[in-house]
Amino acid sequence: MLVALFITSFGYVFAANKSEAISEYAAELVSIGMEEDMANTKAASDVKALVDSMKGGQSSVDYGFNTLEERVENLLKNDLRRDQAVNALESAEKKKNTFLGLNAENEIFVQESIGGAPPRVMAGDNFSLAREDAEDSQSRINRILIAPTRPGSVPTGDIVSDFIPQIIRQLFRFTWVAVLFAFTASGIMLIVAHGNDERLTKAKSILYFTLIGFAFVTLAFAITKAVTDIDFFRFI
Repeated sequence: MLVALFITSFGYVFAANKSEAISEYAAELVSIGMEEDMANTKAASDVKALVDSMKGGQSSVDYGFNTLEERVENLLKNDLRRDQAVNALESAEKKKNTFLGLNAENEIFVQESIGGAPPRVMAGDNFSLAREDAEDSQSRINRILIAPTRPGSVPTGDIVSDFIPQIIRQLFRFTWVAVLFAFTASGIMLIVAHGNDERLTKAKSILYFTLIGFAFVTLAFAITKAVTDIDFFRFI
């Protein structure tokens, strides 16, 4: 087992692993008057909570990177942000891997009791800095993605894989809005008809044709999706 390294000038005791951290933390708690059994229980509980939190931070960074990677991949080929985002993603991946490569159980510091303040356990500087670097690199990618595309660019994407799917997506969105509006209008007309046969007939007619239109749009949606595999739910 590695011997703990005392850094007294800063008031920290470096624990090489989880077991050492528990031992050192318990000793610090006993030194301020806590009973040994209670100190051991608290030390084990606090260190476990810290390690779980540190591992949760690693999972959060990993999930954040995967989400950003998917968003970058979904950028259109003619999007001026694409090259910049790809370069930033490569840098972020290296920092993410560095952070995820750290063993949380070996990156714990125990702060000594100073001036009456109780001791505590915390993530070491190496772990904290690695997490900060990873999160900062991901924030940079996010800033690139939310930045508006500069106007005046000449589209260079492929007409089949980029522009036609865009047009189809927009047409279907407009159609769904029109169907919803027609449903709402016919419903209001039915409510306000108040026994007026002419208005009632007109409202029913609108509702009837709206239902037919809805059926055709749904069928067209399904056929187009099956044939082209266009992602209609990707908002760009």
